[in-house]
Amino acid sequence: MKLNFFNKKAVFIQEKDFDRILEEHPLVVVVFVISGCNLSYRIRSIINKLADEYFPRVKVVKIDIEKNKQITQKFEIACLPNIFYFKQGKRVNNLVGLLPYEVIRDKLEELL
Repeated sequence: MKLNFFNKKAVFIQEKDFDRILEEHPLVVVVFVISGCNLSYRIRSIINKLADEYFPRVKVVKIDIEKNKQITQKFEIACLPNIFYFKQGKRVNNLVGLLPYEVIRDKLEELL
């Protein structure tokens, strides 16, 4: 399946695409979620709003931890949802839990 990296909504990616996305986009927000989790489901609209508001300056993607075990272990994901902020390919911040849109947005604004 070909990924549409020009999509304004947050799209699910696989760990094989992770490094390429960090290389192609100077600012990336990665949201680690799990299928069937209420908190992961509830953050979807917040993340899509963020992706829409900041497109194309920021790429927002989601990673399902059940389908991407290696990257989950690499970043030691224990709590969900877990939001990582990457700038120029380097992790610069993260937030954990179901947080209000304003908190997630303000953390992103610090990096712009």
